[in-house]
Amino acid sequence: MNGAAGIYTVTFTITGIKGTDSEIKTDYITALEITNIETSTSVNELKIYPNPARRSCTITTSMKESGNMKIIVYNSQGQVVKIPYNGYMSADEDDFEMDISDLSNGLYFISLSTDSFYTLQKLLIIE
Repeated sequence: MNGAAGIYTVTFTITGIKGTDSEIKTDYITALEITNIETSTSVNELKIYPNPARRSCTITTSMKESGNMKIIVYNSQGQVVKIPYNGYMSADEDDFEMDISDLSNGLYFISLSTDSFYTLQKLLIIE
């Protein structure tokens, strides 16, 4: 499948001797041509509610198959501030309650990744 040329937000994940680190780039990359895009059927959607949120929020996924799942919370600078879930999730588990009472007001990004899927959503925390 070929994608369209355009401007895309990119998350870089680097694995090395000291471990794995991810960074969300606030700059944009202009893609002239995209090839080899794979679509995933393991997760149909990701919802975060309420949004804006105060002390907790619910993350809802529609997973068609069981597997490893990781949820990471990034601040607006792209730094990892929380990893609320990193483990096995069965297909029938589609709600995850996340405590955010330890986070300051502001804009955050929630990433959800499985072996075959990655998505990033915004979350606004207000008091």
